Amino acid sequence: HEASALVVSELPSHFRPMMMTVSKNVYKMRGLARCFSMAGIRQPRLVAFSGSARKSSVNQKLALYAAKMASAIDAEVTILEPKNYPLPLYCQDVEAKGFPENVLKVKGLLAQSDGFLIACPEYNGSFTPMLKNLIDWCSRPSAEDEPMAAAFKGKVAGIFASSPGFLKLSCLPPPINQLQLVVIALRFYYTSL
Repeated sequence: HEASALVVSELPSHFRPMMMTVSKNVYKMRGLARCFSMAGIRQPRLVAFSGSARKSSVNQKLALYAAKMASAIDAEVTILEPKNYPLPLYCQDVEAKGFPENVLKVKGLLAQSDGFLIACPEYNGSFTPMLKNLIDWCSRPSAEDEPMAAAFKGKVAGIFASSPGFLKLSCLPPPINQLQLVVIALRFYYTSL
C-alpha cells in the first residue's frame, strides 16, 4: 500500500480515485497469484516502460504504477527506462556494422519477458519516436537463425496512455500487430485544471 500510495500521490489529482480503485482490486487478485504459486505455475515476467523520456511524464508515472500493481500480485517486473539506454536512430547501415550494445541490452530484457506494460503518449496523432525506434531495433534479428520480432512474438502487451486532450491510441495497433503481440489497450484522459 505504501509504495502504491507514493506513486498515486505523484499523479495528477484527477487520476487518484481511479488508481486507488485499481489498488484495492489488486489485493483481491493476490489470491489468484497464490493459486498459481500453489499449482507450480511460474509467475509472469514483465517489462514495464514508457514511450516518454520527459522527466515529469505522467505516462512514465503510469508505467511505474502499473509495475507496482503487477508486483503486488507477485509478477516479476523489470522497469526499463529507455532514456537510460540511448539507441541510435535505426538504420540498416548501422545494423550492418553490428548491433549497438544498448540495443542488445534492451532486446535481451524484452526477449526474457512474458509480456510488457507500455505507457505511451501520442505525439501529433502517433506514438513517440523513442518507442518507434526501440521497436524498430528490437524487432530486428541480431543472430543468424533468429526470426523477425522474436523478442515480441506471442507475448501480451498492456498498452495504456494518458493525454490532456483527445487520445485515440489508433496509432499503436498497426506496428504492434506486426510484432504479433496480444494487445490490451487502456486510455486515460485528463483536462488541465
